[in-house]
Amino acid sequence: MPSKQPEADLREYIASRLPTEAAKQLNDDTELFHLLDSVDMVRIVAVLEDVFDVMLDDFELVPQNLATIRRLLAVARGKQGGA
Repeated sequence: MPSKQPEADLREYIASRLPTEAAKQLNDDTELFHLLDSVDMVRIVAVLEDVFDVMLDDFELVPQNLATIRRLLAVARGKQGGA
């Protein structure tokens, strides 16, 4: 179901997957691949698709699009027609 605050929901979910100290320092440019495993990344994509009500295509599931919160948000907004 789409969220009324998708950016905040995505950030909150990602922070919940991190150790406390890493979550405290999380920002939109934090490199996620250094902090999360592949299962977490799949879950993050599922949350992203849910809260933004979008479906990512296979060609969009590349490391550069998933590396940071900023990049995840850009892909989701692009799918919604805004950037």
